[in-house]
Order: sequence, then C-alpha cells, then structure tokens
Amino acid sequence: MSQQSSFLNLMQQEFESRSRKNPLYSLRAYAKSLDVEPSFLSKLLNQKRKITKNSIYRFGARLGLSPHGIRPYLDELENSSPLSSKVAERENSYSNIEEDQFNAIADWYHYAILELTKCDDFCSNTQNMAMQLDITYGECLAAINRLKRLGMLIERDGALVCADNFTTTKNSFTSEAFKTLQCQIIKQSQDALERTPFEERSQSSMTMAINGDQMAQAQKLISKFRRELTNILESGSKKSRVYQLNISLFPVSHNPRRELDKELQ
Repeated sequence: MSQQSSFLNLMQQEFESRSRKNPLYSLRAYAKSLDVEPSFLSKLLNQKRKITKNSIYRFGARLGLSPHGIRPYLDELENSSPLSSKVAERENSYSNIEEDQFNAIADWYHYAILELTKCDDFCSNTQNMAMQLDITYGECLAAINRLKRLGMLIERDGALVCADNFTTTKNSFTSEAFKTLQCQIIKQSQDALERTPFEERSQSSMTMAINGDQMAQAQKLISKFRRELTNILESGSKKSRVYQLNISLFPVSHNPRRELDKELQ
C-alpha cells in the first residue's frame, strides 16, 4: 500500500458516497467542489498521478477536514518517522482491507466488474464500464480500485484483467455482507422482470409441500446444478454479457412444531 493511498481512499470513498446519494453526480461536479480540473482529478483517483502535500491540504480543507484532521495524512506522506509510519501503515492496511472485503462481497457490481473483463468487447474505460452495469462513475471507480487493492483485479499492458486465482477471506462480517448482496440481487431480479425482454432471461417459480428435513439434500442439489450450469455457460468461446443467477428455496408457511416448542418454553 502506497503512503498516499489513505488520503486517496478518502477521496474515492467521498466520491462514491456522493454518487450513491445522487446517481447523476459526476466527476466534473466533484472536481468543481474541489476546485480542480476534472482531468487532473481523474488521473489522481485512478492513481496515474502522485498526490502532493499541497494537494492533501487543499483537498482536505475542501472535504471539510480541519487542520488537525489533515495532519495525519501529511505526516504519512512526509514519512518523518520510518518506524512509526510502518506501524501506522500496517494498521491502516488491515482496516482498509477489512472494509474492502466487506464491500467487495456486499455490493454486486464488484463481481460483475470482474466478469465484465472476460467479455470479448471489454474496454478498460471506467465510464464505459459504469454505463454497461448501470452504476455511477463514482461507484465503478471506487470498486475498480478496491478490487485492485484486494488483488482480484490487475492491470496488464494498460488493460484491466481479472486475476487468475484470487481468494476471499472469511471473517466476522461475511454473513452480513452476503445478506446485503442477496437483497441487491433480488432487487435486480425484480427489475429484470420489468425491463429485460423475455428471450434474454429465464424466471420461474414453483410452490410445493415438502419434508423440511430434506432441506440439506436440496441445498446440495442446488449447489451441484449451479456449478454444472456455470461450467456449461462459461465454456463457450464467445462471451458478450454478464448474467446473474439467483436461486431461492424458502418456506412460505410456518413451522407449527417449532412454534409449539417456543410456547412451551
């Protein structure tokens, strides 16, 4: 992690936050709020230019940081104490990695970006990627940099490439992140039902009475089906679009035995 990355992370997170609140919020608008040229800001956020002490102080003030709040970022850049800097950098690194991991799991477009890089006509242009996935420029830019930090996305000869072998770390917030992800995917499924032509999707459902003790078997069968379908669809020589597969099997009636046990307790 580079020494100036903490402040750049702050700038990227602020841009992402504003974009979430207002999908029409642009890089130009962000640059205007920071009193800087959009081209310069774009290079900075994409880590094509190094940030200076003057820029940290200037942008920090524009972001509402007090001189006291700006000072740690300046100290980090100056590296006045190598030992303390390494300790602080390591602590910041752990904190940022945990936050990155949570967001990479919780927000659907992180994995969509990774899959998008495998499409035949993929272009490593942030604006183009954002338009294809129907997300904001700020969300796309933050996600790209987050995936880079996690080693899930790499840049090769100027082009973004999905890392051949990347792993995700399980931790205390993984289950909560997956809940957030599933809620987003269900919402996407609802949107697809309204907006996507029938010939470009497959959505169906079935209601059945079953023995609840068979749920473990059902989970194994669903997992096997998911893997087999993925292997078939991904084996094609041409890849043109990113698709989302969502399978749900859940009870719609109450469990009278469980409710009776609760009453007796």
